[in-house]
Amino acid sequence: MRAKNIYGDKSREGTFHFQIRAPWYLTWWAMLFYGFFGFATILGIVKIRVFRLEKRTRQLENLVKERTHIVHRQKEKLQELHTIKSRFFANISHEFRTPLTLILGPLEDMLADARYNSDKKNLGMMQRNARRILQLINQLLDLSRLESGKLKVQASPGDFPTFLKGIVMSFASLTEQKKIDLQYSVSDNENDLKNIYFDWDLVEKIFYNLLANAFKFTAQGGAVEVAVTNAQSPNFLEVRVKDNGTGIDADKLDEIFERFYQANASATREYEGTGIGLALTKELVELQRGEISVESEVGKGTEFCITLPTDKTQFADKEIGDAPRHPAAVRDDGALIVKQPPELTQASSSPV
Repeated sequence: MRAKNIYGDKSREGTFHFQIRAPWYLTWWAMLFYGFFGFATILGIVKIRVFRLEKRTRQLENLVKERTHIVHRQKEKLQELHTIKSRFFANISHEFRTPLTLILGPLEDMLADARYNSDKKNLGMMQRNARRILQLINQLLDLSRLESGKLKVQASPGDFPTFLKGIVMSFASLTEQKKIDLQYSVSDNENDLKNIYFDWDLVEKIFYNLLANAFKFTAQGGAVEVAVTNAQSPNFLEVRVKDNGTGIDADKLDEIFERFYQANASATREYEGTGIGLALTKELVELQRGEISVESEVGKGTEFCITLPTDKTQFADKEIGDAPRHPAAVRDDGALIVKQPPELTQASSSPV
């Protein structure tokens, strides 16, 4: 500072030093308090949030445990009901099969002795329907054995092409009746398939079902083709069963192997069926570690492709049999033995 008198004289400068202190809310200890308070606040919010989440998690865990317990109880009840249902189907199927077998014997005798065409027609219709019911019962029994694990693979060496030809030729009378062109072919390497391992009984059931299906949905004058070749994978064979019948919608192909599924479930559908044949066929193929696929087009026909293992090493030791479970398909002199299917006749082919 400098002073000035009345005459205008100025004094020397005077200096005074001072400092303006910050307010208390801007001091370092206030800043430290703010940081601590903010950290404590955030930590508290996080802890409260975590506590709520843990509480909600415990509630959800208790709810899940409760629901899981309910589901387990329902599953046990369903399994129990499923076991009871399977046992019921098995028992009632056995009860049906015995009287049906006893009915078919005299019925065949009556049909053989019938003199009049009207009697033969009526008796023939009775025989076809009785055999159709018997086939359905046998399929239900096979499904029951599959579910219970009693149906086992028993593979034994044999001439697969000749055995399959016997199955195909058992449809000869139906071929003549419906004027169907039935073709059977084996690839050039047929000798490679003359001594392979396969389950005779399961193979028989598989191709009876597929051929019956093909004939069922092929109109008079149509064609059915069975072709045997070596598959692309080593130690596997491939069999294709093709027809030029009604075909199946593309959006239904994924469902035709489901049990009791019918491609046409309307009450007025042209071809009656139970939806068991293809489901059983698929499970029998997979039981042998094989695969089955289908291609179809409405109005042009359907083709099933079955791939089966052929080498002994592809089966477990307990799945190997010493001898075929069926009589040989060829006599010692090389002649083919053609036998009629036990549960499938020329007019009792079962649909899907």
